[in-house]
Amino acid sequence: MFLKNKFFSPYMIILLSFVGVIILGGFLLSFPISVNYGKSVKLIDGFFIATSAVCVTGLSSIDIASIYNPFGQLIILILIQLGGLGVITFTSVIIILISKKIGYYTKKVVQEDINIDTTFKIEEYVTKVIFAVILIEFIGAIILFFEFIKKFSFLKAVYYSFFHSISAFCNAGFALFSDNLYGFKNSFIINITIPVLIFLGGIGFSTILNCYNVFRKKEKRLTTTTKLSIKISIF
Repeated sequence: MFLKNKFFSPYMIILLSFVGVIILGGFLLSFPISVNYGKSVKLIDGFFIATSAVCVTGLSSIDIASIYNPFGQLIILILIQLGGLGVITFTSVIIILISKKIGYYTKKVVQEDINIDTTFKIEEYVTKVIFAVILIEFIGAIILFFEFIKKFSFLKAVYYSFFHSISAFCNAGFALFSDNLYGFKNSFIINITIPVLIFLGGIGFSTILNCYNVFRKKEKRLTTTTKLSIKISIF
């Protein structure tokens, strides 16, 4: 599925996929269709936001809350999810859904993208990663909803809940408020849920799945990587 020759190594494929998504996102975020009426975004700012979203840094050269309309914010959210999950991993899921099978070379690319040391049953692994991500972000959104519903309409509360849950889990740092989350400094729900989502996203998919498998007794013990990831993150 992925182009294969001596130049396009798995590392090059991963790099090019991120660059491609950033370029596309940068243009979309610079178009008038993405911004509120009377606002405009320079191309350089569009690329900055796209790069920040895909690389999940949280840096912004403009106020995304006041400048971007729901379409523009959705583009940012998609870029965050692709960056946090991995463009190649997401593409591999599409391949699995379409063909039910991915080739060896594609497996090698995915292996490098999600940093695992084997291609054995990689389709099953990628599927579990996607399920874990969706489940955690969904639970996070439900919890955040109980705070946002106090200030916003039902649909807006749902939208804000999912955006900030995904942003937190992907460690992106983006928020739909001009003061980020400062306005919720006294909210117990926000100040517990957001850090937990950041922590879970930070320790990585392999760690989460390893903990789940040990809990379900599918694996005997936590791996060294899992132990180090959790201990260092807590420290």
